[in-house]
Amino acid sequence: MNTHEKPDMKQIKALLEAFYEGETTVEQEKILLHYFQSTRVEEDLADEKFLFLQMYQPEPTEMPAGLGTRLESMIDQLAQKKTNRQTILSGTTKKLFRSWIGIAASIALLAGSGFYLYYINDTGSATTPTGKDTYTDPRMAQAEAEKALFLLSSKFNEGIDKLESASANIEKTNAILNKSLKSVKL
Repeated sequence: MNTHEKPDMKQIKALLEAFYEGETTVEQEKILLHYFQSTRVEEDLADEKFLFLQMYQPEPTEMPAGLGTRLESMIDQLAQKKTNRQTILSGTTKKLFRSWIGIAASIALLAGSGFYLYYINDTGSATTPTGKDTYTDPRMAQAEAEKALFLLSSKFNEGIDKLESASANIEKTNAILNKSLKSVKL
């Protein structure tokens, strides 16, 4: 097809599709440019017209004064914020972990002290624990103990799941920030 011939819409749309796939030749792109430079462009191709006219401008667009400096400053600020967030997040995670360890240690200490004080007799020597049975059937006692342990386990797992979910969200956020920063650097 010659660049001076009037192409039909099927040809233009086929060339556009090939263009977006990266499969057009320079001659085919000249045909598209010539078509979009004409005054008779179909309304549904107005966006493509704008794209072609912007891509094939004879003179480059002038960059505003100081834009490069402002962009560099903005990139530096975003990088600093990312570093600060990572520091804060790692500090927050450590604080949370230390809190849980402290709580668990406190509970263990209280339970051990309570157990020790409960089984000391008046003379100061420890007695063997002979607590009163609350169940006469050992299977029923075992079932209740298992139920209590299952409840404890499920609540503990809920807490762990929430921590994992928060960690996953933090990783997703970091990935998005990294991707944004990489695209800004280009």
